Amino acid sequence: MILSKNLAALRSSSPLLRLAGTAAVVAVILSASVFVWNRLPNAATTQNGFDVHGTMGSSVTGRLFSATVTKAGVAPVVKHTGFSPRQRNIKSVGQWVVVKLTITSMTEASQADAILAFGERGYTPDNRLQGSTLFGARLTPLIPQTGVFVFEVSSDVLEHARSAQLYIFYAAGMYKWDSRLVIDIPLDPEHAPRSSVLALPKTVVGNQ
Repeated sequence: MILSKNLAALRSSSPLLRLAGTAAVVAVILSASVFVWNRLPNAATTQNGFDVHGTMGSSVTGRLFSATVTKAGVAPVVKHTGFSPRQRNIKSVGQWVVVKLTITSMTEASQADAILAFGERGYTPDNRLQGSTLFGARLTPLIPQTGVFVFEVSSDVLEHARSAQLYIFYAAGMYKWDSRLVIDIPLDPEHAPRSSVLALPKTVVGNQ
């Protein structure tokens, strides 16, 4: 009689046990889903171009570009060498960082975009110097050009930086998802000498 009562109680509680078990399984699955979702790459990560890394003085080649950074310099004033510039000497509110390099378009990329990065902070080439620099220069596939990118950088940022990274890419259309060159540039006085004025060299097309 007692056994029959126990079996009846067990049978009556079985739906509750099954419901509790189902709820526990659902909770575990939801927790696992949230864990995976929070660790999925975001759109910025999945859509960024893949990076090809290198250092100053070495040739760095991706699908779109090949580049070699040969020099860097820092000065508060640069001397414009473009055709009939409005202002020959241009003073920075911080410091100019001038990066000299040879760059070659390996495919159909008609120009190179650049960012000079200091950790999370990035600087684009100054458009006042367009015509004296590689910024906006038209590239012909497989024909190298030697010139400079010039960046106006905060004095405080530069004072605390040991190095910077030069990103070279092509931001037009579908190419913005293509490979980027990332070149480490040391900024100590030996590799990036300081001066009062830097004269910008003219861009040279072809082999020097």
